[in-house]
Amino acid sequence: MLNSLPESRRAQVLGRKGLKAWEDGKDWRKYMRGYAGMREMKSRLKESVLEPQKRGVKTIITQNTIDNIGQFQYPGFTKRENKLMLQAQKELLAIARDKNNSNEVAMILTSDLKGKTILLGNDNSVDFGTAKAKNILAGGESLYIIHNHPRGYGFSLDDIHILTDNNSVKSISLIKNSGRIETLQKTANYDKIMINKIQTKVLKRCRKNNLDYETYIKLLLKEFTEGGMVLWKL
Repeated sequence: MLNSLPESRRAQVLGRKGLKAWEDGKDWRKYMRGYAGMREMKSRLKESVLEPQKRGVKTIITQNTIDNIGQFQYPGFTKRENKLMLQAQKELLAIARDKNNSNEVAMILTSDLKGKTILLGNDNSVDFGTAKAKNILAGGESLYIIHNHPRGYGFSLDDIHILTDNNSVKSISLIKNSGRIETLQKTANYDKIMINKIQTKVLKRCRKNNLDYETYIKLLLKEFTEGGMVLWKL
């Protein structure tokens, strides 16, 4: 989780001493703000759904899946931009199949959808905390991220944080190994302060009502979209 955060956010969560301990490979947990609360959350949410990426069977990507990816209409995109995204989706799945054993791959696209950075992950996640990824995400340009989910689940909490913690990320989209696509996109009404308040509110609700991880994700996305700050299209 910490690896996926930009350095500024990591420092905010850990504090100066905690960040140094983390970088030195020492025990950082005692420094983490709210770590006890996170452990409480873990104990009160059902353990079996805390990491949904480990559920289900990995789908092996086939050429037939790549050939038959449908044209997904991204909100606000032109016909040309949608075609470029379709090409990028096909390329991403081909890379995952040919170079990463059908595991997770992320592609960071520049605002013109032509510049591409590829990150290879495992069957659970992609690490956005590498120096390469951090340098790109720290840039001022609007970025689009697409990635695949080998086991067929929907957006994860890590995915949501990539979108909400990085000002440069305009949208994050996933394409499942079966070819199904969905996207989260910031709107002109996006308010980072309000987003953080929503996350805190939903977390408290989950703790109070002992709700599971999947419900937590659904509630977050419901609040984001009903507030008009994020578009969620399936």
